[in-house]
Amino acid sequence: MLELIQQVQVALSNAGQALEHLEQRLHSVRHILDEVVQLSQRAVNRVGVALSMPELLYIAQSQEVRAYALQLLTALRTHKEAIDARLQKALVGWQLQRVGRIERDILRLAVVEMEILASSPVKVAINEAVELAKKYGDPEAAAFVNGVLRRVVDSQMETHRGRDPSLPGSGSGG
Repeated sequence: MLELIQQVQVALSNAGQALEHLEQRLHSVRHILDEVVQLSQRAVNRVGVALSMPELLYIAQSQEVRAYALQLLTALRTHKEAIDARLQKALVGWQLQRVGRIERDILRLAVVEMEILASSPVKVAINEAVELAKKYGDPEAAAFVNGVLRRVVDSQMETHRGRDPSLPGSGSGG
């Protein structure tokens, strides 16, 4: 009987060691898989950039696109304080300066398009901003940008029947 108990103890010890070895190998495999996923994500991002680069270069050659980009940036620079104040009102529990730079610039450009230049319908400007946030921002950026811009539009509608007099082109005369 004593010999049988010793055999069981040895078998249990061997099984425990085998299980520990298996757990170590499983941990190594998980680590390797995490690295593979990260490398794959980087590769997909690089391929996406490489594929969109020719399109970007083609678009950048258009005089119309260049003129509109210049108009957007000029309006943004001219009215940055009013735009930032407008965005700050729409942020809930955030300070504009703490928002990521990409998301902040996307929000600013959308406000320029919607309210200052009035060059795009509100829904189009918001959708474009959300798509930019999906492409260039953090994973939560698209929902964040959408929410902030919706609040900007809602507050715009509440103020003077849809226009904020502090922004150029606003008010009943413009």
